[in-house]
Amino acid sequence: MSDLLPSFKHTSDIKLLMVVPKYPFPIVGGLEKQSHELSKSLIQNNIDVKVLSGKIFSSQSDSEVVDGVKIYRVSWPKNQLIRYFKLPFSLFFYLFRNRNCYNIVHVHTLGWFSLYVIILSKILGKPVITKLANVGDYGLPGVSKLFLGNLMIKILMLSESLVSMSNESTYEAVDKGYAQKNIFMTVNGISLNTIENNNNNNSLCKVVFVGRLHEQKDFTSLFKAWKLIQENSKVEAVLHIWGEGLLDVTLKSLVNELEISKSVVFSGHVDNVDQKLHEMDVFVLPSFAEGNSNAILEGMAAGLPIVSTDVGGTVIQVGLEGKDFISKAGDTMTFYKNLLRLVENRSLRQTVGLAMRIRIEEHFDIDKVSKDYIKAYQKILSNDVNNISALNSNLFK
Repeated sequence: MSDLLPSFKHTSDIKLLMVVPKYPFPIVGGLEKQSHELSKSLIQNNIDVKVLSGKIFSSQSDSEVVDGVKIYRVSWPKNQLIRYFKLPFSLFFYLFRNRNCYNIVHVHTLGWFSLYVIILSKILGKPVITKLANVGDYGLPGVSKLFLGNLMIKILMLSESLVSMSNESTYEAVDKGYAQKNIFMTVNGISLNTIENNNNNNSLCKVVFVGRLHEQKDFTSLFKAWKLIQENSKVEAVLHIWGEGLLDVTLKSLVNELEISKSVVFSGHVDNVDQKLHEMDVFVLPSFAEGNSNAILEGMAAGLPIVSTDVGGTVIQVGLEGKDFISKAGDTMTFYKNLLRLVENRSLRQTVGLAMRIRIEEHFDIDKVSKDYIKAYQKILSNDVNNISALNSNLFK
């Protein structure tokens, strides 16, 4: 590296601005939770972190500190059209006024809030690293189908580096013309403090889904598989649904239609999910698309076997130890058979669950993930972004 280039060898040189449109609290989706955990870990590693978000609820403060993370919120008009026109000015006012308080911008998802920040950051001469949070119809191919979708992708490509959490996501970015050498491949992480042993010895098998009640999660396959479980399993089992969403009424109607309501419990929003998961036996997520599911990491950390689909980074998350319980998205019968094996075999559940917990400790510690991000930030700030792919997680090599 040339001696004329700035040096950012020390973590104290990094002043990071996280950009998350709907940051906690009370927003607690997987993306928001992951960005919060990463922010906390980066701060513990001596990084100056600030978060820029939208003021989604009037009850939210313009600024606050949560778990040591400084959060700043800009106005978020409820009227979508007004929001589109007002946001650029609100964001520019914040970014310009505080331009000496940050030297790199980390964008955590696509959407106009984030894209406005990318444009304004480039105008102000600030480097940007942008995370690709999803794949398929919920990733870049889906964005390209939207009105102004190609423009959105062109703005995304202005980022000095993209963060990919799966091979699929990387392929999608390269297909759109982004240089693979500038893609940093890493995984979501989780605090090892959340790890709990799963020692449920009850005869009742408790299966749990955690996430938004959204069509992306393919509840139709889940409930059809569950009906087959109820018809064919010799073991009494209950399916717990932890989460909220617009499909709440629709899903409850489907459960009644399939005549499985007695064995399905809708709990809505559940606090302290990471602490309560150890009371469960099996974690399920039959999604059509995922990036790097934070919910799966929580299930693994609780010592639960994972029954899911081969989308996004899921296969990398569960590894060889959990691959036998991964099916194609939409393959209801295979999903059912994988789940049935675990429902009917407590010993198998515990063996696979232990393997998941060990895998979390080896590969998904948030402290290790944050240190990998720090190396990426240092490369970008030193104008050494070419071949940032050399920092890719060993899970992708």
